Amino acid sequence: MAQILMIAARNYRDFPESAFESLLEPEAEALRVAYAAGIARQAWTRKDKPGAIVLLECESVEAAKAWADTLPLRAAGMLDAEFVELAGYRGFFPRG
Repeated sequence: MAQILMIAARNYRDFPESAFESLLEPEAEALRVAYAAGIARQAWTRKDKPGAIVLLECESVEAAKAWADTLPLRAAGMLDAEFVELAGYRGFFPRG
């Protein structure tokens, strides 16, 4: 399994703030379901702008993108996201 960061932000280019309100609770419920299923490992709300950063555990970046596309905001085109596959930090591995 790969660990992937989804760095997401609301798409204000095409949608006003008021358009997001009705989808926020369905979006949160989708993330709770993903957490219970072991797909979403951790999630944070961004302080720099409306959006989230989610640590996902999926087979691949493509699988993470496919899952994200099922989120209500993403399916509506209201959520921009970048996906970054992570690797263990070499500085924490044994030396010798």
